[in-house]
Amino acid sequence: MLVTGLVPFMVPLLLKLSPKLVNLAAMHDFLLLLILI
Repeated sequence: MLVTGLVPFMVPLLLKLSPKLVNLAAMHDFLLLLILI
């Protein structure tokens, strides 16, 4: 739960850092959602 709580804060940082990192983060979050479901 702590990790998912940090996601909203990490995404904007990744958006500012690099589009490539954002794509990786998006895929990672998507996989996490699949696992949770």
